[in-house]
Amino acid sequence: MQSIKTDHWARIAVLLIAAGVVLGAIQVMPVFDGVVDILGPGSAALLALGVLALLLLLLFPYVWPWLRARRLGLPHPWMFVLVVWGLTVGLTETLVALIALPAALFDIYFGPQLHEWNLLSSSSMSVLSYIAKYWFLAIYPLQIIISIVATRLLSRRWSAIQSFKP
Repeated sequence: MQSIKTDHWARIAVLLIAAGVVLGAIQVMPVFDGVVDILGPGSAALLALGVLALLLLLLFPYVWPWLRARRLGLPHPWMFVLVVWGLTVGLTETLVALIALPAALFDIYFGPQLHEWNLLSSSSMSVLSYIAKYWFLAIYPLQIIISIVATRLLSRRWSAIQSFKP
């Protein structure tokens, strides 16, 4: 159960973030008017929806554990959010290092030589080249999946983790 003081500070933080978003929107309005003039209203609205979707994707590893911790009434919900966020970012970066880095190295150093020696087909070379060039598109879905799994696994054991005394 959260204390009233913690809940009070959470509400203040949300109000400060909302005030920052409103002030930022007011400052961006002249720029957005220029974008509407250049792109047209339909394309500008699509661009705004794309930015909003990207914002939701970026905030998902923080918001999902927070909502789950609040719904389940976990002790120390902000610590839970930080632990899930750390696991999400750490596992994502580890998978990027284990998959994208070797794929890029193979595409740059070994792939062209093996293709020249006819040991690697053109279709295999194009698949490896595609992975090496566009691996970053998988980061956000990967972070969503990892944060959902980490939230589910840790939320079941969070009380035992919090009560552990070394």
